[in-house]
Amino acid sequence: MISGIPLARVGLIALAAFFCIQDSKATDIISSGSPQVFSQVVDGGVWKTTITLLNLGTGPAGFTLNFYGDDGLPLALSTNLGQASIFSGGIAPGGSTVIETLGTAPTLSQGWGLLKPDAGAVISGSAVFRERLPGLPDLEASVPGDGGSTHRVALPFDHIAAANGIALVNPGSFFPISVFVVFRDESGAPLVQDSFQLAPLTHQAITMTQKYPQTIGHRGTMEISTTGFQINVLGLRFVSDPRFNALPFTSITPVASVFW
Repeated sequence: MISGIPLARVGLIALAAFFCIQDSKATDIISSGSPQVFSQVVDGGVWKTTITLLNLGTGPAGFTLNFYGDDGLPLALSTNLGQASIFSGGIAPGGSTVIETLGTAPTLSQGWGLLKPDAGAVISGSAVFRERLPGLPDLEASVPGDGGSTHRVALPFDHIAAANGIALVNPGSFFPISVFVVFRDESGAPLVQDSFQLAPLTHQAITMTQKYPQTIGHRGTMEISTTGFQINVLGLRFVSDPRFNALPFTSITPVASVFW
């Protein structure tokens, strides 16, 4: 849920490339044993999440996938592999494993996922979010797992024809991080600046037009950064369509990676 708007009614900006500090890795670059973050996981109401894990190595690969709620506590989800907050298994070389939430709970649960491959394992993951409403086609969007150690990301926003949001994760288990938000218009002039704390292992999903109404009627760039160890950011975009009682999925091209 993004401040009252269910996630799967939002178009997802797959941040396969970032503006980033101290790390040039994009979300689709996988190294041996590297953890990956799924910055948004939703289930229940009319929503479900499907996570697919691929073994890119030449030998068997083991993994553990942990789900956490907004509050950083373990989030038990009902899936095709049973109900739990932690799932472990092995994947054959070139094989794959699907962990799909059932989407049958009457109320929405949300949080994030942390994939931890075994030492030496090369596993890539992606998440698909689905909304299913009676009499309407299913709405879906897919995002890759985030394997970067990012301190700073920048992505476009458009609050003239659409609205943007973000899902934020502090994947560290020991320390809170300070999060800094800066909106700039198309000329580069600052519109809004803000900062707040994100506790260890916690998650926030924010509709930017609701939290920062000063940005309505503008477009440009929003920058998210931290002085902490890292932050994982998923960009979101949604538009209205009078033909549907829903907000259809859209996507935009990710911002290219550069060094700061």
